[in-house]
Amino acid sequence: MALRILGYEQLDSRLALTVSVVESENLGYFFNSESNVVQRFDIDREMWVDAIALENTLAGPQVVCVDSDGIYAVFGKTVYRYGLNGSSKTHLINSQYAVISIHSDENLLFVNSSFSGQSRLVSISKTNNLIVDSIVKSNYYYNDPPAFAIAPGSNKLF
Repeated sequence: MALRILGYEQLDSRLALTVSVVESENLGYFFNSESNVVQRFDIDREMWVDAIALENTLAGPQVVCVDSDGIYAVFGKTVYRYGLNGSSKTHLINSQYAVISIHSDENLLFVNSSFSGQSRLVSISKTNNLIVDSIVKSNYYYNDPPAFAIAPGSNKLF
């Protein structure tokens, strides 16, 4: 019986990067979950513009929404609004459950903290940062949290 020596091949290490890309007014915002730095890309001119940093935070948000009024960022269960330059961090709401999406329509912000058993939506006035209304509805027909989409300007949330 011959002695066999088994070898192994060293595999390259791979890192996963989580990035959220949001477009608003022909500007693409690239949010990295590991950093407070937001890369920006001018879609019309097809070129990168100066990056910004989200004020008073070290990590990137888990959920984001950008519109002409600002950057809305979620860190766990807390929602903040930033100016479009990353400054002026303003606390909006602490949710009881993790926020899974944010939607903007004119001067309303919709915060979705639904989970498998319930749909949970809160609307916030972007004018004064106060809660306008909220809804909690039990989900009897599915186990996954519902995904919402907004039709801006038509006052419809799907």
